[in-house]
Amino acid sequence: THEWTVHARPVVTIQSGPADESPATPGVETDDLTATFEFSSDQPGTFVCELEGENGGVAPEPCSSPKTYTGLAMDESYTFYVRALNEDGHESLLPAEFEWDVVDLTAPSSTIHTGPSDPTSSTTASFTFSANEPATFTCTLDGLDIVINCTSPLTFNSVAAGTHTFQVVATDAAENLETTP
Repeated sequence: THEWTVHARPVVTIQSGPADESPATPGVETDDLTATFEFSSDQPGTFVCELEGENGGVAPEPCSSPKTYTGLAMDESYTFYVRALNEDGHESLLPAEFEWDVVDLTAPSSTIHTGPSDPTSSTTASFTFSANEPATFTCTLDGLDIVINCTSPLTFNSVAAGTHTFQVVATDAAENLETTP
């Protein structure tokens, strides 16, 4: 008679992680962008976690649930892997994996810092403006159909007498367009 035991390999399950296309807040330092995962195994033991990103990641390391990663990059795709090891040292056959993207879903907001005094007799109008995150700008004077790509500072010459309106619209790197000039 010959007897032996076959140990079942553990199966690991991810219960929760970040939402796909996790919104990132513009202007937030990348150290503040985080993702947290909760996971379990059908057998007692330990876990090994790994994070892969398009521009790097975190090498396999011992971990426990919940596992949080910080310093994620905006506009990047990630895959989280977790393997279970049971008390006999048997590793799960396949890791559980979780894929998601960290994306900027928030439109930028622009601010006009300076413009001509009101009223003025000057026919030159200069403006300075910025956005709450890195952005490109389009500008228009008096709502004309002419919209120009612009940078701050911007000067208009030979402005006619009368009331005028200057508008600036920001577009961020993720192509989110400011909704209210």
